[in-house]
Amino acid sequence: MQQDCGVAVHRVYLAGPDVFRPDAAEHGRKLVDLCAEWGFEGLFPLDESLGHDHRSPQELAMLIYRENVARIESCDAVLANLDFFRGLEPDSGTCFEVGYAIARGKVVIGYIPQGEASLTASGVGIRASLRPALMPMAGGWRTSACP
Repeated sequence: MQQDCGVAVHRVYLAGPDVFRPDAAEHGRKLVDLCAEWGFEGLFPLDESLGHDHRSPQELAMLIYRENVARIESCDAVLANLDFFRGLEPDSGTCFEVGYAIARGKVVIGYIPQGEASLTASGVGIRASLRPALMPMAGGWRTSACP
């Protein structure tokens, strides 16, 4: 009997430092729209609806953590912007989300936005874009456990 190793991806969590952009809400809508063009429901984790008033920084951090973990749990895959953020490595929150999703058996695809100056530690330029990252999922992703 042949194992069907295709993973149906319908809902995608959009991880990355994009939530810190000055135009985060508008940018998030663009990412969600791009996902829709490929037949996915994109979930951009902007925390503007969490009610930041009257919360300590620790309470707010715990609320964001719980909400984003629940969002990842509700998705089939994580599409992660792994561009450098505030230094020479990806955003630490994004790294956590990627690790959490992998531990939960989710499909995870990382990308670096096209057209932005991003360098690896070795100094080699890397360019990728969100559109090609969506293509493997559109065709059905194969898990590493598959032959």
